[in-house]
Amino acid sequence: MDQRVDNGPQNKFLRNAWYPFAWEEEIGDGPFGRTILSTPIVVFRDAAGALAAIGGRCPHRFAPLRLGKVIEGRLECAYHGLMFDGAGRCVANPHDDIVPKTGVPVYPLQQRYGLIWLWMGEPERADPGLLPSFPSFEDPDFETIHGTIQGEGHYELYSDNIMDLSHAAYLHSGLAAPIFVIGQRRFEQDGDRVWTKISHPNDHVSDFIGAICDVTGRKQDQWVDVRWEPPAAMLLDADLAEPGQPRRTAVPSAHIFSPENETSTFYFWMVGWRRRDIPGFAETMRGGFVHAFENEDKPMILEQSRLMAGEDFWALGPVLLRGDAGGVRARRTLARLIREEQAGTASGVPRNADAEATAAAALSTIGA
Repeated sequence: MDQRVDNGPQNKFLRNAWYPFAWEEEIGDGPFGRTILSTPIVVFRDAAGALAAIGGRCPHRFAPLRLGKVIEGRLECAYHGLMFDGAGRCVANPHDDIVPKTGVPVYPLQQRYGLIWLWMGEPERADPGLLPSFPSFEDPDFETIHGTIQGEGHYELYSDNIMDLSHAAYLHSGLAAPIFVIGQRRFEQDGDRVWTKISHPNDHVSDFIGAICDVTGRKQDQWVDVRWEPPAAMLLDADLAEPGQPRRTAVPSAHIFSPENETSTFYFWMVGWRRRDIPGFAETMRGGFVHAFENEDKPMILEQSRLMAGEDFWALGPVLLRGDAGGVRARRTLARLIREEQAGTASGVPRNADAEATAAAALSTIGA
């Protein structure tokens, strides 16, 4: 039986990459199913208690395995009772003594930062060293909250939203601050990583940052660095200092997007701050961030997506501002990686000359 991964539809996804699938606490005694990259997947605990990720569609009559149940570490299909182990193999047939020589794909899995990550491409290339790094979320000095949002819209729209934080001044009343409009911006690229870096001295911070860091009413030197790495994982470090003093990490956050398909996205987020012994503080902060993500970002991206009506981003001829340079670099990098992957080589790859010329000209126009 061929146990290679099922790559699903050949659409605009980078397959050889780690994608967050669920938070560890979402996995109970039964199977947990989700669709990632248009591919149904189910996660459950095998006979040894270890997490396993296998294809979520039964090969018999294509029933969803997420509706089944786990019996002694094997997953039983809810439709006709075929059973599958953590390696994706069909291991029991309740209807007769012949077990079909079939199975479902199996996906490499890693656990880090409280998330379950799946490798969606060639299994032999699944390197844990390629997981994105979020060091503050392994630092005991930081308290953290996290959550998931499912929203309509292509996942690159969500990446654009974080790469250009000037929207915070207009969309998020609690997160608005002068730094996002008048701060000095720099854009950098290190291999396939793209950075948007903003700095602004001696000015007021947002209401949320002020409350989290106990600097409300006191002007601060401020820095906000956003690191994007493919396919859609972002670290956002908000750093503060008393004017003229050394910079210090204040509020790190992670924003990681797993496309459900080309028009729907899972948004996994984490926010941290240096520990403060205040009862109920974390839940108050959670309420504020959930409001911003769920009730402000998500509806705006939904409306963007609907107005784009399935049209290609570049084909619509977007007007670009200087703050878009980070997002444009990220889009160009991801497009190149997908093109190289689908061609199977980094040389002699066919190019979308019109789209790439448009992106290159846009960067030149906005001076980045």
